Amino acid sequence: RQLTERIERLRDRIREEFGEEALAPPVRDADLAARREKEERLALASPDSRSRGVAYSPDGKSVRGYCAYTYDPAFTGFDAEVAAVGVGILPDQVFKAEITNVIRLTEMEKLFQIRIMDRDQRRRFSFQPGQFVMVELPGYGEVPISISGDPDRPELLVHTIRAVGATTRALQKLTRGDQVGVRGPFGTRWPVDQAHGQDIVLVAGGIGLAPIRPVVYHVLRHRALYGRVVLLYGARTPHDILYARELRDWRGRFDAEVEVTVDRATIEWQGGVGVVTKLIQRSPFDLSSAMPMVCGPEGMI
Repeated sequence: RQLTERIERLRDRIREEFGEEALAPPVRDADLAARREKEERLALASPDSRSRGVAYSPDGKSVRGYCAYTYDPAFTGFDAEVAAVGVGILPDQVFKAEITNVIRLTEMEKLFQIRIMDRDQRRRFSFQPGQFVMVELPGYGEVPISISGDPDRPELLVHTIRAVGATTRALQKLTRGDQVGVRGPFGTRWPVDQAHGQDIVLVAGGIGLAPIRPVVYHVLRHRALYGRVVLLYGARTPHDILYARELRDWRGRFDAEVEVTVDRATIEWQGGVGVVTKLIQRSPFDLSSAMPMVCGPEGMI
């Protein structure tokens, strides 16, 4: 009953902000102009909207740092998670792209490596940590997916996709050699340049690690520009941990501190247990000079 009441409250908030059509199921082969008009309305909505669950950028007066919400499409009716700080204007150009590799990460998530097929377009494409693209699958529509790859390797687009709706489930069925459309990138980047000389504190929950991952790549590659680097990550169970091998590699470095916790442990789990926010109190950084970047479910933030 509590879950039903929560769903209805969220549905009411969506109706107030976007109208009844936002709760409608995805329409196959929808008119492109109508879809893009809806996307622009979503993109240009108030940047500090909590009910939308899209990018939330504090003004720096009441909260230091930047954070982004990931929303649960099972509750909101949307088809994918957006995890970017700020949203930009949507261009019309669609890049034809090919899937070059698919890696199963967890029961719910797969990692896709995608390459823009046109050489000149691929050479000109670039993105910043925190941005996302619209991934288009004919017959299903488009979904916003965070870029979770290395910003210094923009020729290889990496996306971590969770199967939560019709389009994302269809995307997860694609294999190497299949083609998709890509538009973007969109969104304002994480403030990695403004953080020079400061401690970096990255806090991620669940799939919120996907848009944080490019920040880790950037900061570790330009390590001398920052103070302490702390990554705190929480997942529901050990089986839900993303990028497990990379997390072990990052934890083995002498110039970064990585802590991983889970809500529910298994017998073989030897790490921390509890919500990720509890790790903040015992983390070795100076809050007065640190730049926090947080991404995860609204309840975590």
